Amino acid sequence: MSEVADQELAERARKLFAGRVEFLKSAPSLQFLPDPEAPEVAFAGRSNVGKSSLLNALANRNGLARTSNTPGRTQELNFFDVGEPLLLRLVDMPGYGFAEAPKDLVKRWRHLVNDYLRGRAALRRALVLPRPQGRRSRNDAHARRSRGQLSHRPHQGGQGETIGARPAL
Repeated sequence: MSEVADQELAERARKLFAGRVEFLKSAPSLQFLPDPEAPEVAFAGRSNVGKSSLLNALANRNGLARTSNTPGRTQELNFFDVGEPLLLRLVDMPGYGFAEAPKDLVKRWRHLVNDYLRGRAALRRALVLPRPQGRRSRNDAHARRSRGQLSHRPHQGGQGETIGARPAL
């Protein structure tokens, strides 16, 4: 892409996130997922890696997605509508790895996330946020494989990974 095209794309993204971005709903299980009315982009990663903080930063709104210093605070799939009219949905997912929660509850989150990643038709991308130290764990590799036979492409900055084979947004 040319520098001009990059600048135009960045401006379009800025305007998109400067507009309507609001919480839609939480889904504690697949039966509570919203209707697939828009392409979805999900944020995956270890507990306390900064998925909710990234969503808040994208929208330039503190408190849009609940954040905490306690690992495991996000316990459901949280959906956020972007654009008026609706253009896409962002999905804040429970983290994997260390979480201050009972093991059976953490197992339920893991199954919810895996089932969502494997079967959601509206899901266009899952962005895997790496651990701050840059070291990947077995759970990171599992999250990348959860999308089945999809392509894996490193994010341009090399700091995260985009997972998905469906058409780009």
